[in-house]
Amino acid sequence: MDVTQVPEFFVMLHNTELPEQRSLQRSFLLSLLRDGIKSRQDYLVCARRRVFRILLSLQPSNLLSDKTDKVVFVFIFVPIEFEFEFLSGHFSLFYLQRLILEVVQSSLQNSIITYDLIQHRGLIMWLDSLLLTDTVADEASQMVSVVTTMWDTLYTHMQKKRESKEKDDEEAIAKLEQEVEMMEAEDDDKPDKTTAKNKPPLQTSKVSSRKPIWNLLPMQQQVIAPWIMCELMQLMINLWRVLYEAEPNYATFNKYARVLCSVASHIQESKSIIQAAQEKDLKNVRFVTPPCMLTVKLMRQLVEVSSRFVSNLPDLKDHLAIVESSKKKSSACPTELSRNWERRHSYMRELMDQEEINVSTRYNVHKLLSLAECGV
Repeated sequence: MDVTQVPEFFVMLHNTELPEQRSLQRSFLLSLLRDGIKSRQDYLVCARRRVFRILLSLQPSNLLSDKTDKVVFVFIFVPIEFEFEFLSGHFSLFYLQRLILEVVQSSLQNSIITYDLIQHRGLIMWLDSLLLTDTVADEASQMVSVVTTMWDTLYTHMQKKRESKEKDDEEAIAKLEQEVEMMEAEDDDKPDKTTAKNKPPLQTSKVSSRKPIWNLLPMQQQVIAPWIMCELMQLMINLWRVLYEAEPNYATFNKYARVLCSVASHIQESKSIIQAAQEKDLKNVRFVTPPCMLTVKLMRQLVEVSSRFVSNLPDLKDHLAIVESSKKKSSACPTELSRNWERRHSYMRELMDQEEINVSTRYNVHKLLSLAECGV
């Protein structure tokens, strides 16, 4: 068996056997990929078979579904037969789509793979497109878990760069993409000698010597690329529309609020860092980001949903009222504003003699309200 590539990948994915065998083989293949992709070398092995190109194209389509992949029970009454067909086929398709998301989430634990998927595979835009499908909307909690894993990997990697524990990864990402292109080229069918003579040599992408403006910052002030942050923020906003209709539980809402708060805070931090660098040395640096991404409507819905999981103290509603009534964005520091509200909440809790179990969720919502108050 050739272990330098995914064995029997196309055979298991496009098997023409009976429906039951086809579903089992696809499930086994996706489970193997989910549990096996851990390192850069595993990612390159998958690249030889174009695994991620194929899986990312299969998920938003109906190519995984099979009209014959249904358990048909023949009864006298026709409506019962159609009901069993629909339920069985829908479950099979939903399970395979869920496994694809699990494969992606497993790969996102590696920072270099994460950057390659974002920069060269359009991962964030792909996740955004999945929100248009009913299948993913029904399992919004899984989408939140995928986005949480991606953000934790990006943010941890950035913190290590600031602490000089990891080097600049631009060259590593470019090198990985070159190796991916070479692996995919090796998987092509070998042409005959006549075709091989006339075929031009493989052109690998060259690494530009000109660095992006955010890479000109000192190592201790490194930020995640602003274009990634804007795409991620837009994904989080679109994800909330699905979550709000799905009525999330506490675990899902808590993870979402934490990630949204962290993403919005990093956008605000990046803006201040780049503006400070502009005043000193980098005169040509500009920070461009869509204004007021944290809208009043979004904040109102967050406070409404958070009231199901936190105590009924009025500090969140009071903070929301200030955001709704303010006509100009505040020039204060969002961190200081949120700390003031946290102290106010502590005082109310002591005064009312109430215990607060989900205090982190409450503080995340206060931080988001403060960021909205400052125009993020």
